[in-house]
Amino acid sequence: MENINEKWIEEVLQSAKGMHPAAVDPYLLTGIEARVQQLKRKLVVEQIPLYWVLAAAAAIGLLLVLNISLLRNEASPSKKSSLQELVQEYGWNNSDFYTMNDSK
Repeated sequence: MENINEKWIEEVLQSAKGMHPAAVDPYLLTGIEARVQQLKRKLVVEQIPLYWVLAAAAAIGLLLVLNISLLRNEASPSKKSSLQELVQEYGWNNSDFYTMNDSK
């Protein structure tokens, strides 16, 4: 059985000996490389300037400090915060957003 398989493989390999390589367009590789370079230029991501990164970090830090201070202020129930007074004054504590309740 192995002898038959080996014989068949040899026949297939010998049949390819008389073949010539396929003709290739000499400019094909150059065209492909040019297209790849065009795609690379389109995909280049511009770097964000450092001052924008620092400004975003400062804004996030400021929001974090503001949120923590508001949470600490809300945690002490003995006194009303100015934010709570503002919410009550304008009636923003009403959770029914679909009706206009202007009664004070």
